[in-house]
Amino acid sequence: SDIECIARMLKMPVARFLAGVRDTSAPAVPNHLVGAVESGDLPITGWIDGLLVVHEGKPRGPSTAPALPEPGVPAGSEVRVLRCQTQGSMFDGLDGALVYFSVSEGVDANAVGHICVVRVRGGEALLRVVKRGYQTGRFNLSMLNGIGGEEDAELDSASPVVWLRM
Repeated sequence: SDIECIARMLKMPVARFLAGVRDTSAPAVPNHLVGAVESGDLPITGWIDGLLVVHEGKPRGPSTAPALPEPGVPAGSEVRVLRCQTQGSMFDGLDGALVYFSVSEGVDANAVGHICVVRVRGGEALLRVVKRGYQTGRFNLSMLNGIGGEEDAELDSASPVVWLRM
């Protein structure tokens, strides 16, 4: 199922992933984000389309998202939020989901094997699973369902997803 695939890519048990899905209350702001947000909310800085391409700017719907439910990133890290607007695509099940990621300059050391927001050198930003490439400094990128993607891509950055709110 899509949920099992996403939980596996986030390297977390399905039960932990689903615990976040069931919890719809707005959690308190973690200590490392105090002062960074107002009223416990984070701004939604963009959206993800049905091809998992990341777009900057205001998405449809509310412009803020609840803060992370628990510290999932190192202190001082910048967390951004994107909304999935994937209705009618092969990723329809993600429509409306919020994607929280820890902004990285360059390719984060924890990127390989994880879902990340990647910026392809000289290209667009994408939501992809990062895998080792065939050449040093290059990466293979796959869609969340494992179908398609980019081979031996040069990346400007790869920022790991730290939480998905369905």
